[in-house]
Amino acid sequence: MSYADSSKMVSICQIETFSIVHLVKVNGYSMAKEFSGISIEAGKFDLAGHTWAVLCKPSKSEHKNYPHDNSWVKCIAFSLVLVTEPEVPMVVSCELSLLNQDGKPSPAATKSFQASFTEKRSVGFSKFMEIAELEASGLLKNDSLMIQCSLQNNFISGLLINETRNMSSTNVNSICVSNQTREKDREMRKHLLILCITIALAGAINGSSFDLSDITVQGVIYCRCNLTGYAARVDASPLSGIVASLKCSISNYHTQVNSTTDSSGYFQVSTKMVKKYVGHYCTVYVLSSPLSQCYVSSELKFAGTGSRLIFEKDTPETGPMYSAGLVLIGPATSASCHA
Repeated sequence: MSYADSSKMVSICQIETFSIVHLVKVNGYSMAKEFSGISIEAGKFDLAGHTWAVLCKPSKSEHKNYPHDNSWVKCIAFSLVLVTEPEVPMVVSCELSLLNQDGKPSPAATKSFQASFTEKRSVGFSKFMEIAELEASGLLKNDSLMIQCSLQNNFISGLLINETRNMSSTNVNSICVSNQTREKDREMRKHLLILCITIALAGAINGSSFDLSDITVQGVIYCRCNLTGYAARVDASPLSGIVASLKCSISNYHTQVNSTTDSSGYFQVSTKMVKKYVGHYCTVYVLSSPLSQCYVSSELKFAGTGSRLIFEKDTPETGPMYSAGLVLIGPATSASCHA
């Protein structure tokens, strides 16, 4: 067989770019401030086949100017979260801006970053703006904030093509890959990714290399009743004694840990789990309420979907921290529910 008749594999590597400008509105800012340290999912959007979210922490304590000034200040924090697992490495350029009264980005409230995403994670600014500065800036309108997220997503896509030709006379740069072929390739990579994850999980769980990490999950549960501490902006009240359950199941590894809310509706629970799969296989459910009026819907029980988790941060002090956000139980409104 001559060289020209031999079968060759051509590897094509190209960079694809997608961009989007997404607007997010945060209503009830003054109420949101009360959930100190809790991330609020301000909005989700899709770009390049992946789901992204903007997270907001309305009241987060940070050092003012460490190490020169070790005093604490309250700040508002924003971050960009990749919700779905990426198939290929991505480099993202993100600009987060608060809009002024004219609907334009405020230069004093605009920050940007560039980051690589090889797995689900969040990147952003823990001290986007001091609360005192924000409230004096005029950026709040009717107790609401408008956030503009400008995102450009660059990722490398590779494609292998069977070629039967004399490669010495072929210019690889001249090979044109059609959109249809590229879509088929993406589907192939997706199936291969699922297969690889399945094999990796099976090997990790059934073998001695199963890597469990300590994780912490927090959240707030309110009841739609007019009780002590009633918050009109969410038409609900904090209630102590609500039982929340963190349940993680992956192959033959299962864990369930319960926690009870305090008087502010806050709960926190810790367990062990494969860190990179927490978002896929861990869910917070609500098991019971101390008040019959604050009943738990079937959607929040084990038979339902529960509340999915959002990654917040990973520090040496706390380890991986996830949030179930604000969960509401009880009737549709508090009109018929009083203490």
